[in-house]
Amino acid sequence: MKYKKLILASMFLVVGLAIPSIAQSITPTETVQVSYDEPVSEDVSDPNYDKSIGNNANTDKKKNRSSKNLLKAGFGLTEGVTAGYERIFGKNHGLHVSYGTLTGLESNSDPTEGFTNLKQTFDLEGAGVGYRYYFSKQKTFSGAYVGLGVVFKTLEITETNDITILGQTDTETGSAKSDVTIPYVELGLRGRVGFFLVGAYLGYGVANYDFEFTGTITEDRLEFAQNESWPFLGIDMGVAF
Repeated sequence: MKYKKLILASMFLVVGLAIPSIAQSITPTETVQVSYDEPVSEDVSDPNYDKSIGNNANTDKKKNRSSKNLLKAGFGLTEGVTAGYERIFGKNHGLHVSYGTLTGLESNSDPTEGFTNLKQTFDLEGAGVGYRYYFSKQKTFSGAYVGLGVVFKTLEITETNDITILGQTDTETGSAKSDVTIPYVELGLRGRVGFFLVGAYLGYGVANYDFEFTGTITEDRLEFAQNESWPFLGIDMGVAF
């Protein structure tokens, strides 16, 4: 009898130890990991801090406006109609190429020299390359900038001269052609709304001529390109992307 009680006690002990293991195998538990975002500290003392959305609105605005490329068109006093492309490197270094064309008419009458009607037309066209430094450092092509560059133009001047002597009118013609190289420095200012920009620039260059004359035109009769000083003044507008 004593041994039967011992055996029963041993059996209850074994069953008691086995029940938790059996229950765990029958009903497996599933562990769900819940992740929590770590709070981001913000500098609420920043005057540009947007309390309504909890971030720096000014920083996001700059990111949205940053651009690397600019397609532009404009008009210059000594360049005519222009079109160009500019790319920005880093935050404030811009490299650009452009093309411009300008056509004009010069007319002069001087009866004391026998000239009754002297007309000269000129065609100036060519491309240019340059560098610009933007002070804003925002990668937006806006704000103030300074730059330097060089343009390579082709200039052709055509002259028509009607001379009247003793009632007889004689017409003389001639032309002058030259490749013109103009290194220059400039400064400018642009404003930006969205992706649209508009600005103005002012610069100064020195022109190097090498004329070839045909017909009656001579260098002292050139009405256009009489000196080496070459001012730059114009406006441009474009789209950044």
